Amino acid sequence: MKKLRLLFCLLAVVCMIASSSTFSAMPKGKIPIEIFSSRETPNQLEQDLIRRLEKTLEKSSKFRITNKNENRIVLTILLNEYIPSVVSTDVWASSTPIKTFSFIWLAKPSKTHGYVLWHDSNRFQTLDHLVNYILQQADTMVLEIKTYYPDIFS
Repeated sequence: MKKLRLLFCLLAVVCMIASSSTFSAMPKGKIPIEIFSSRETPNQLEQDLIRRLEKTLEKSSKFRITNKNENRIVLTILLNEYIPSVVSTDVWASSTPIKTFSFIWLAKPSKTHGYVLWHDSNRFQTLDHLVNYILQQADTMVLEIKTYYPDIFS
């Protein structure tokens, strides 16, 4: 009976070690994120958003900005501001600018090509709302990698 208990305990330890090694390839500590524009030369909106994200992520306990070739999450951004045309006889007629975003989230292992996790596009009001949205999405991407793609960084 003691041998059976010992064998069961040994089996439990081996199972815990095996399951924890599944996440061992995920970066430890703060998770590295690389952020860049989809354009060769980012527009003013994209530059402002990247600057705000870098400041916010510097203060974050979960994420850090990286430009190194390491296991990381990559976010490519594309922001546009459209001013619809107005046809009116009213001299005070104007239109509200429409700001749109497009994000592509990738998991980028250091030794291979990136894997697309998610693409998202919509309208936004302010850059502050967009920064908060990106932080929520980053948490979701980390959870998704751990849950569905644990071996992606192996």
